[in-house]
Amino acid sequence: MLVHLFGSTLSPSIANFCLRQVADDFGEAFDAETTETVSRNFYVDDLLRSVATEDVAVRLVSQLCSLLKQGGFQLTTWLSNNRNVLASILVAEQSTSADLDLNPDLIERVLGVLWNITRDLFGFKICATLPTSLIRTRVLSAICSL
Repeated sequence: MLVHLFGSTLSPSIANFCLRQVADDFGEAFDAETTETVSRNFYVDDLLRSVATEDVAVRLVSQLCSLLKQGGFQLTTWLSNNRNVLASILVAEQSTSADLDLNPDLIERVLGVLWNITRDLFGFKICATLPTSLIRTRVLSAICSL
């Protein structure tokens, strides 16, 4: 199979399987950290990864793009809290909100949480509104949503 249309309930599993298969097929030519990142840090089509230094991040970005390109994937909408890492990525492949100079307190949604990029903090937005009718199931539903 060369093409899969996404939108079905199985699509997230298929996406993860395909990414892992590319890492298995072509991973020997890359660092172990790169293949491990593909196997352990993708959720459907989102990657969330933290590394110790900007040099490691620049190398990881380069290797991830090269590895996944061999399987027909092009990684786009990159975002980092480090300007040097962003500078190593083509502008066309960066997120449209990647300019940290224009937006010094940039907050993006990442895997269901809010990421304050400049402060490198994760947070949540809680809408604590109780239902108008205080039926037990509605109150419990509102509490569980927090």
